[in-house]
Amino acid sequence: MEGVREVFEFLGKNRFGFLATQEPEGARVRPFMFQFEDGGCPLFCTANFKDVFRQLQEDPRCEVAFCSPDWSVTLRVRGRAVFFPGEEQKTRILEENPSLKEMYGSPDNSIFEVFRLEDWEARFWDFSGTTRVVRP
Repeated sequence: MEGVREVFEFLGKNRFGFLATQEPEGARVRPFMFQFEDGGCPLFCTANFKDVFRQLQEDPRCEVAFCSPDWSVTLRVRGRAVFFPGEEQKTRILEENPSLKEMYGSPDNSIFEVFRLEDWEARFWDFSGTTRVVRP
């Protein structure tokens, strides 16, 4: 489990990445923020009126790419987005993120959604060309 711990440590230090989804016209990529590890899975949030929510409902397969500040290490996490009620997770997200608290207000906001990446695998890559795969 050393590799899994390393994945979550990297995500905790480099929380902003780019999430890729699929739609009929092709791939879509947008900035996204890792929240925290939840049940052994990366956790994210979004609003249910956004295209990304619809896209992940239609095809939950996705990938999120993160980089170290100097861009020397990239971490890509691929998995299946699973939405769930997540009241406890929503509460924590709002406590830890003032900008999201301002946006959503409370955990029971009807547009506020959380999802985990389940069945995930991660790939570390560095400038030396080394790739390492981590699976839980």
